[in-house]
Amino acid sequence: MDFIDNVNVTLKDDLALELQKGSMLSIVAADFSMYAFEALRKELSEIEELRFIFTDPTFIQKENSKKEKREFYIPKINRERRIYGTEFEVKLRNELNQKAIAKECAEWIKKKVTFKSNVGNKEIINRFIVLNDKAYSPVNSFTTVDLGCEQGNNMETNIAKVSIALHTAVIAKLGKGENIKTGVLIKICEGLQCDLTDIMELVDAETKCPDYGIET
Repeated sequence: MDFIDNVNVTLKDDLALELQKGSMLSIVAADFSMYAFEALRKELSEIEELRFIFTDPTFIQKENSKKEKREFYIPKINRERRIYGTEFEVKLRNELNQKAIAKECAEWIKKKVTFKSNVGNKEIINRFIVLNDKAYSPVNSFTTVDLGCEQGNNMETNIAKVSIALHTAVIAKLGKGENIKTGVLIKICEGLQCDLTDIMELVDAETKCPDYGIET
């Protein structure tokens, strides 16, 4: 196990070394920022796929949302806006570049990315990145601050980098959403220090649909 302090060694530099053509990338985090994409634009353009789960409801219209109070609606809008940069990132950026970055990021998302949101009652506490056979935890958000490119207001947190040591065939199955052995999932959970429900969907055998709150 290695540790990344985002001072002497940054998460951005480590990911840049690990990202390869055809890489499978999975992220469970609170926010996604287009500036984080910009920081790793060259490497991310070569990956096979990114699967991103927002730990809070984002880009989701709940059935009872019209009945919710205004204070629920405002935070949701704030989370949606963070894709264009967090408050700290936007202050440091030239607004003239935002449209170009946003356009390139949008085109990349259409080709490579699947976004989902946690709309269930269970809170996703563990936030992490899985890249091929490596796992990084905790990674609260996918922003330039969390990548170590900028200095934010967060307290220093060491990010643990562990090897999941999965066979190539298993990685391929994960990327395609196919079934794998429970023992492999347990090894992933041990590396990420999380529960099985934090990395998998429970699917109804008849409807083939998730039944515990992860929604596209």
